[in-house]
Amino acid sequence: MESRTVDVSGIRIRWEEEGEGPPVVFIHGIPTSPRLWRHVVPRVQGARSMAWERVGYGASIEEGWERDISVAKQTDYLAYWIREVGLESVFLVGHDLGETALTPYKGYEKTRNNAAALNVTTANERIYEVCPGEIWRTDGRAW
Repeated sequence: MESRTVDVSGIRIRWEEEGEGPPVVFIHGIPTSPRLWRHVVPRVQGARSMAWERVGYGASIEEGWERDISVAKQTDYLAYWIREVGLESVFLVGHDLGETALTPYKGYEKTRNNAAALNVTTANERIYEVCPGEIWRTDGRAW
């Protein structure tokens, strides 16, 4: 995956990206980083996989200094980032406390036309057994 950053209101927000197609945003839990998704993202085909990094975690620890990094504020950071990178339609996947950013997001961003959410219990190959056909078809391609 390729590491990328963008400045959003003075905050450097980082994510890792791979592939092309409809955007699938992976949100890690606490206290991890986008690296959590390193075995999942390469298996997702036909999608623009974007593993978003929470402000104040992973390589973005310094961005969290002197800032609110609460669960509620992370939802705001996610929404700001989605707007900044120009995603009109997203599929959100959260792990552990990454799921907490999903529930309020669906209400927070009412203008988004294809927001969906799924909480996975583990970021490994079992995701394909737990939810076949919900995110990935049996051929491994994103919806």
